[in-house]
Amino acid sequence: MSSSQLPIRASNLPSPLAEKNGWPWVIQSDELNKPENYEIDCPLISIVTPSYNQGQFIEETIRSVLLQNYTNIEYIIIDGGSCDDTLEIIKKYDRWISYWTSESDEGPSEAINKGWNRARGEILAYINSDDAYLPNALLSVAKAFHENPQASAICGNEIRVDKSGFFIKKSEIKNVSYLSLLNLEFIPQPSTFIRRNIIKSVGGINTKIKYIFDFELLLRVSRQEPIKEIRDCLAITRWHDETITVTRRSKIGEELVTLVTDELSDEELYFEKSEKTDLLVKVNLLALALCLEEGKLLKSLRYAFNLSLILPVYKFIIKIIYIYVLESYRFFKKALSIRKKLTLTKNKKHWSNLSLI
Repeated sequence: MSSSQLPIRASNLPSPLAEKNGWPWVIQSDELNKPENYEIDCPLISIVTPSYNQGQFIEETIRSVLLQNYTNIEYIIIDGGSCDDTLEIIKKYDRWISYWTSESDEGPSEAINKGWNRARGEILAYINSDDAYLPNALLSVAKAFHENPQASAICGNEIRVDKSGFFIKKSEIKNVSYLSLLNLEFIPQPSTFIRRNIIKSVGGINTKIKYIFDFELLLRVSRQEPIKEIRDCLAITRWHDETITVTRRSKIGEELVTLVTDELSDEELYFEKSEKTDLLVKVNLLALALCLEEGKLLKSLRYAFNLSLILPVYKFIIKIIYIYVLESYRFFKKALSIRKKLTLTKNKKHWSNLSLI
């Protein structure tokens, strides 16, 4: 796909299946009032989609990128050797994709680095093959970078949906900083865009980290230059039983504890003792809770032990009783609610209903 072409219209793309409607199937981003020097104010944005066996979602992802009403875009798909209908779908959109490949890799972190290394854009981002952008997301990002030239990255809000696309919740990010990230105030990954020179400076994604590589990258980015948050809702992210976020909860907790502990041990940084204690308590409590979400009681004891070394005895006892009782309740409540899941979706709104934004 040439970066100089006019915005793609829905009518230019392959026809969607009969049951598909709304964004990004039969409509495209609405025209916005373009600023003066429009081409200058819209830098080349390179977007990478890492993919593996996500044929049921990837067409929606592709169309949400192509129909952005943005004139300066490079779209790259790095597939890990899918054996479902992913490749058939990618080939259907081949003429509009800047580059794509399908070969075995070590997972999404390697795929993203591979795509970013090939990318030419001044601004880099990645969106997973089961997520999607909302209309005019890229224009909002370009405008934010133009108004905030000192920002290393721009982060907007997201809508969280379930596997079928039904609304779960909308994020409300506040001020983003290195310290807020250490406090586990997570920001939406698909709504985050980073300057290319910053990516090169910090060294890209750390492929040794398997589950929270996006969070670790943003920690390194935020140590160099500020990340600017905007109120705009830029993307949707799916939570379902096949995502890393849902299926690897205890592993995520494990990597978070290691990462935060390492950051607090960095001699180049200074933290008050009370600040260090608060951060270590927070991350170990989260890791403990994530273990209990998966029913891994024995593994959770590791973080309980860490807390016993950090907290005074009375605080430790109160927090441990609270978290074990609360998470046990949530675990069993979740198990009991599975039967009701199908009936609950009848009252939910689908994300393609753009009034949710």
